[in-house]
Amino acid sequence: MSLLPDPADLRAIADRIAAHATGTRSRAHALGRATAESPWRGTAADVFGTSAAEVIGELRRAAARLDDAADALRRHADRIGEASALTLVEHEITHGVLSGAVGGALSLLGL
Repeated sequence: MSLLPDPADLRAIADRIAAHATGTRSRAHALGRATAESPWRGTAADVFGTSAAEVIGELRRAAARLDDAADALRRHADRIGEASALTLVEHEITHGVLSGAVGGALSLLGL
C-alpha cells in the first residue's frame, strides 16, 4: 500500500480541470460573439458591451488559470510516478540485500 496518491487519479482530475478550462473559454467566445452580433445600439449598448468585455476577459483569465492548474497537477503526477518507481526499486534492493545477508548468516551458522 502506497502513501502516495495514484498518478492516474491525479491525471484524471487534471483532465477534468482542463475540460472546465475549455468550457470556460467556449463561454467567453460565445458571449463575445453574441455581444458583437447584437443589433442593439446606443449608450446603454456601449455600457453593456464594456461590461461584457470585462466578463469575457475574466473568463479567459479563469480558463488560463484552470489550464495552469491542470498542467501543475500533471507535473505533480509525473513526480509522484517517479517517486513511486524509485520507492519500488529501493524496496527490491533492500529486500535483496537483506535476503542475501540473512541467507549468508544462516549458511555460516550451518542452518
